Amino acid sequence: MNQLDQLLKKYLKSCDSGKIFTGLIKPIYLVIGWLHLLLPLSIIIIGFNAFTSDYNELTMTFHDHSFIIVFALLILFVAACIAAYLTIKLWTDRADRTDVLIRPESEFCVLPIIVTFVRNIGEGSALVGLIMGVGFSVAIGLGLAFLSFAESYYFAEIFKHAMIVFFGGIVISIVLSYLTLLFHRFLSELIGLMVSMATNVSRIANMY
Repeated sequence: MNQLDQLLKKYLKSCDSGKIFTGLIKPIYLVIGWLHLLLPLSIIIIGFNAFTSDYNELTMTFHDHSFIIVFALLILFVAACIAAYLTIKLWTDRADRTDVLIRPESEFCVLPIIVTFVRNIGEGSALVGLIMGVGFSVAIGLGLAFLSFAESYYFAEIFKHAMIVFFGGIVISIVLSYLTLLFHRFLSELIGLMVSMATNVSRIANMY
């Protein structure tokens, strides 16, 4: 029975200190980070399917200029590798800081973890969205530009669409990534504000 009592005390101490939660969040962060290796893998799969599956109408247009597809996929693959590398580094860095998520004087354990998790999700999503969005815009835009030179009969129309995709896609990627970061930051700070208010109210109540 004494061993059971000691086990119960350790369990309760772990809950009160928040270690039971921070101990779980660290491997979750690492798993989320390393899952981004699926980004370059997905580009490889897309490229494989593009040259082995039946061509649809769009792919048939590029069929006579397969180097354009290879060029676009190469840009996307490089962008995916960069995004995966930076995102893995981001989540690994955040995983190394999970031990300081909970302050000893705080009565709350889960809310600070949620605050940082929401913020990290925003940072990671914005980073991936920006890099992959820019990579996609550059790949498709330049691919269409090359196609316009190859298909000189439709040069003006194709080249116009190429520039729209190139510059428009980059601008949209930057704006959406910024809004994603801003929204998650706002949400995390809103939750953090509630934690701070609850903590201050609790301290004031304990004074009387």
